[in-house]
Amino acid sequence: MRIWVFSLSFNEAALVPFFLRHYAFAERIVIADNESADGTPDLLRAAGVEVVPNESSGLFSEWSLMTQRNNRWKMAKGKADWAVIVDFDEFLYWDFTAPDGISVAIPNGEDIFAERFPDPQFPIEEQVTVIGENPNYSKPCAIRPDLVDEIHFAPGQHAIQFCSPPAAVMRDAGVLRHYRHLGREYHISRNRSRGVRMDPVNAAKGWAHHYYQTDEETGRQFDEIARKFSP
Repeated sequence: MRIWVFSLSFNEAALVPFFLRHYAFAERIVIADNESADGTPDLLRAAGVEVVPNESSGLFSEWSLMTQRNNRWKMAKGKADWAVIVDFDEFLYWDFTAPDGISVAIPNGEDIFAERFPDPQFPIEEQVTVIGENPNYSKPCAIRPDLVDEIHFAPGQHAIQFCSPPAAVMRDAGVLRHYRHLGREYHISRNRSRGVRMDPVNAAKGWAHHYYQTDEETGRQFDEIARKFSP
């Protein structure tokens, strides 16, 4: 089975080893990089990943991300059985088994926590705790490219706004794990790096609101999770 993976990156050097290890099953990986300054594109290219520019004038723009999600997968038409469209911190665990005619697969979302950032020498799954299911991360992230002409995702890819032909959806298609809370300092730094680049359009529309938190607010949120789930 031919699987192509499409994702987005901004300063994801720390996650690159885990992302590449997880998606090693993919025939092709294409990353739209949003002006990273930490060497992310070089690390990806060195591993044979195709990196394309996603320029947004230095801003974190949900519009530009939606454009990539809605269109980049079309490269896979006629060439792949499935196109996986995920954020860089989202790992899909699924065997890609689906009835004929299914055009969009939606996995069950899970939140992930780690007290400290994982060691890249070891599988990430061995170093984290599953917080629990999170319907917000049950995203329509796998499509059969030859059965879809156009698809428009909602902001954050949390839903489908439009699909032609109408989507034939399969739910419970494995698990989509969101590796976001990977150590307190990492989590705070990652949120801050996006918040300072926020496009005013995002603010006006209430998109990506969690990136507007102060370091103190992000830290308190992490600490609350840590009290519940740290060993």
